[in-house]
Amino acid sequence: MKKSIQRLFLFIILFFNLVTLLPNHHVFGNFDQSYITVVIPFRGREYWSDINRIKPLFDYLVEQNIPSTILLQYQNLNDREVIDYIKRFPNNFEIGLFLEVDESLANDSFSSFLYGIGDKAHANQILLSGYNPVERKRMIDQAFFRFRQIFNTSPKSVGAWYLDTVSLNYLKIKYDIKAVLDVADQYQTDTYGLWGKPWGVAYLPSKYNSLLPAQNKQDNMGIVKIQWAARDPLSGYGLTVNHSTYSVQANDYVKAHRLDVDYFKHLSGIYLSSANSINQLTIGLEAGQEGYTYLDEFKKQIAAVSWAEFVTMEDFAETFLQSPPKSSVISGPGYLDNSRQGYWFNYPRYRAYFVREGETLIFKDLRIYDPPFFFNDVFYKQTGKNLNLIVPACLDGALTGKNLIIARNIRDLRFTRLKDRFFLEFVANNKKNQLLLTPGEIVFNSRRIFISRGNFLINNFLIRNFYDLILAIQAGRPDNLKITPLFSRIDNVYYFGLPFYPDKLLGIKSRWPFLGIFNFPFQVLSKFKTVDFDKFLFFYAPDFINPAINCQAVNRLSI
Repeated sequence: MKKSIQRLFLFIILFFNLVTLLPNHHVFGNFDQSYITVVIPFRGREYWSDINRIKPLFDYLVEQNIPSTILLQYQNLNDREVIDYIKRFPNNFEIGLFLEVDESLANDSFSSFLYGIGDKAHANQILLSGYNPVERKRMIDQAFFRFRQIFNTSPKSVGAWYLDTVSLNYLKIKYDIKAVLDVADQYQTDTYGLWGKPWGVAYLPSKYNSLLPAQNKQDNMGIVKIQWAARDPLSGYGLTVNHSTYSVQANDYVKAHRLDVDYFKHLSGIYLSSANSINQLTIGLEAGQEGYTYLDEFKKQIAAVSWAEFVTMEDFAETFLQSPPKSSVISGPGYLDNSRQGYWFNYPRYRAYFVREGETLIFKDLRIYDPPFFFNDVFYKQTGKNLNLIVPACLDGALTGKNLIIARNIRDLRFTRLKDRFFLEFVANNKKNQLLLTPGEIVFNSRRIFISRGNFLINNFLIRNFYDLILAIQAGRPDNLKITPLFSRIDNVYYFGLPFYPDKLLGIKSRWPFLGIFNFPFQVLSKFKTVDFDKFLFFYAPDFINPAINCQAVNRLSI
């Protein structure tokens, strides 16, 4: 009874704070459908060394009886002390996999790991997309095999800061995963550039491109994606780390901007009370890293959102899949600045971003999801240390500095929602004006400023099946190690021959004995030069297969 009264009291306080902060926002979300998902990415011992550094975070979650999802990196599956500790977690904890590549996973799955080449956190080392498709499959299989050995079941939730389309399709087809976590939009943070997905919300990713929302049932992968480090709808929009650290993550806003839990209350209020049928926010800390330093701030975050319903990734996915929304919006004012208001509108065909700056309404960003397209990692591995996956834009105020002014001298701005239609209504120059967003177009005062022609690719049977065939080939390729000629020079000795994995080369060398079977550790043998058939066969595939982005938007308005 006492806890119920406390939650009611916190709810009333939050509601009146929101009313104060959002004077022009007349539609609120459904508080009965506001979910918090606590996720703890748990990397290997090299990040924390002493298990006593990770225990306080987990012990707190256990003591508070908070349903949580723990995503284990592969290295931890071979750490007896970690496993013994985790097996004591209560039943309301979900254990999943954090599918970042570490050295042990690469070794155990016979995948070539880039030892000593730059930072281990570089995208081409730590992300599955840095490996060819068959290596990705071997690593996924090895991780799931080891997980089943320990827990006698397969995980239903996985995560990484980015999971490529081939890996996600394989995870769904073979292991029937339900939920995936990746990082929210950031132009370039920690060498990872991901930009253009639905802003900060849970969504059903397209089976052709995991950054895009599914267009229809044929395009739907059947996985629910949630986002780590949801960004500030205003300050989080930009090209730099300074922008992306305006997020709900304690280590971001405290370390980078010296803000406190009041800022978190501001952002969480926006994400949990926007005008959607279902609202969700992911919070958490990386165990042993930020989880040790920022635990006190995390406790304050938990207290601030205690009125919402806490669910694991799998449980949220089951709820979301029962009635997935066809559109969503994230809108809210600037922190301590009500003169600014950001509006993110997310549809299967596009994403649009509008900002009220004082008395001016500005159209800042428009990303097109229709038709979908493949990133290069569908065909071959990404070799660059930096990840740069950007959804094409019709309008990109952050990159180009060019925006579309909708109206000046506005007042009495009112935002409403009617099913999948959003309205921004206001007075400008003593005239009433209306901005309308629908699933297929954006209209200002009966004049279209953007229209989607409809998805010819998805709706065309032959093209859709061609795309499906490409995915089936890539996800279904045999994952055995290829026996192809290899060449290398080691200590001024040249070697040429055929590999017999994991550690032998049958061939010749430039020094006596010239012919024989030569032994090398697998990771050395895997670095021998060979013809990259994937790169050779598919070099022009993205340009040939991907359709041109159809962008129809006006560049001038007058009222």
